[in-house]
Amino acid sequence: MSAFIVHPRHIAEIAKIQNLRPNKGIWNQVTGERLINLKNEDYTAKQCAVVLASANCESIASKYGEDSVADMARMEEYEYTGVCSDLISIGEEPEVNDSSLYNMIRCYEYQTCEITDRDGKPAYVKTDAYWIIQAFKEYIIKDWAQQQAWGYEEDGIPVVPWEYTSKRQVLHG
Repeated sequence: MSAFIVHPRHIAEIAKIQNLRPNKGIWNQVTGERLINLKNEDYTAKQCAVVLASANCESIASKYGEDSVADMARMEEYEYTGVCSDLISIGEEPEVNDSSLYNMIRCYEYQTCEITDRDGKPAYVKTDAYWIIQAFKEYIIKDWAQQQAWGYEEDGIPVVPWEYTSKRQVLHG
């Protein structure tokens, strides 16, 4: 696999998902720690952008070595994470649709999955970035699914596939 530094606008658009989510809480399921405290209004899309950008840099460093981050980003890591964060205004929503966001997330994950621990073992799933991305994917998929036509009718009676009630129960209570 190869990896590259994701464009700052790409990171910013993904991070803006945090502004859409009604429940701002995100947990790291490996460590059991809450990443974003529900009562901490300060954990914003801007902070998510910094976490995501840092993980992307860490992936590049794991794959190609520390010096490669500055070469690929054409700036130091702290500058790159700042640029990603600065592209977001408070409360700003993504400028692209759910399908584009989902594909941007998939691209980001591919570029960021090279993170390793001190022993050289894969460690992306242990990172806060991974769990932020999982929460964002869940939100995007749920949002997209709610916009789609779903269910069907049986003899004029609406039936929801995952909540099936037999026609007999509907007609006879």
